[in-house]
Amino acid sequence: KSQDTDEYTTFTDTKEGYTLKYPKTWTAKMNDGVFSKDYPGPTGMKYHYLTFTPTDKQYSFHLGLAKKDDNVSTWGHRTGMGGEGFEKGETINVAGTDIQVMHTLIKNDIYEFFFNSQGATPKVINGNYQLTAYLSYFPKDVMADVKLSTKDKEYIEAKKILESIEFTTK
Repeated sequence: KSQDTDEYTTFTDTKEGYTLKYPKTWTAKMNDGVFSKDYPGPTGMKYHYLTFTPTDKQYSFHLGLAKKDDNVSTWGHRTGMGGEGFEKGETINVAGTDIQVMHTLIKNDIYEFFFNSQGATPKVINGNYQLTAYLSYFPKDVMADVKLSTKDKEYIEAKKILESIEFTTK
């Protein structure tokens, strides 16, 4: 489990059956709905994911977590495909499942982190859940000038959020 989460708020998703902790200085927003022709996703499919925004609003952390058999999409807008390649980062443990962190690169610098795989492909965790998670810098028009690091506070906090996930249902 993550240490140093005293300055965190607990979020509970009763629909999908899990809890997690996130920094009190970040805003959490649940996004639930159905993809329309104007939204980048399979039209008519349900979506369910959280968006976390740090106080400075320059980063966005997407976390989609749902039961595999719920027929719900957890993917977000970012795929990392606009970058110039990917490199493998560290491996972290999320609810008993090892997750490979992938770095999206532009000019050999990191500009996004994907916590499962590059793109929007969900990772199966705990045998019963699909997970999609990524940390991006916004606004989008300056992304090519961004250089992220695994030492950045936002990256460390995103890892802590993922490592705090506990399932409340089987």
